[in-house]
Amino acid sequence: MWLIPRLPGYIGLLLWQRQNIALFVARPYGLFRQYWADSWKTDPTSSATKKLIVDTTAHFCFQLPFYSVILYVSGTSLREGITALIAGLTIGAVAGRPFGYFQDKWRKLWGTRPTLDPER
Repeated sequence: MWLIPRLPGYIGLLLWQRQNIALFVARPYGLFRQYWADSWKTDPTSSATKKLIVDTTAHFCFQLPFYSVILYVSGTSLREGITALIAGLTIGAVAGRPFGYFQDKWRKLWGTRPTLDPER
């Protein structure tokens, strides 16, 4: 571990890799979230509880398969994988709606229609 901080540009490389992965995941997730909200007949006028349920379940349905594949490809043992998936479910339960809210704010910023939040 002592070597990592001493490699010039290593942190920048990690950030660059993460951002490139996000480019390939964020847009499909946005499309899936819109489809999921439409399937549940959820819009900006829906209750906060319904928005929470839709964003959380969309987050689970979309992110967990990706996360599972990443864990498998990286050689994670079954026990580690189960632990990581439980942690992922916990984080997803907490982060689903805030991430959806954040995504809608970015949609507004770029002039596109938000999925679940008013256009104000």
